Amino acid sequence: LLDLAERHPRPLRDTLVMETGGMKGRRPEMVRAEVHTLLKEAFQVDAVHSEYGMTELLSQAWSTGAGV
Repeated sequence: LLDLAERHPRPLRDTLVMETGGMKGRRPEMVRAEVHTLLKEAFQVDAVHSEYGMTELLSQAWSTGAGV
């Protein structure tokens, strides 16, 4: 996601940006606040949400409100 943000920054309207944590060995680890700041600036969104891993996305109900 950070690679995409760096190579193709653009406003993402009506999009929920969610990171799943960790650099997967592709770059030095960053603190969450730094990752979120980079993503918010690149994609011009107000918030970035977090999830531990992609597997967890399949096992939960998600809110369409501000409490995601």
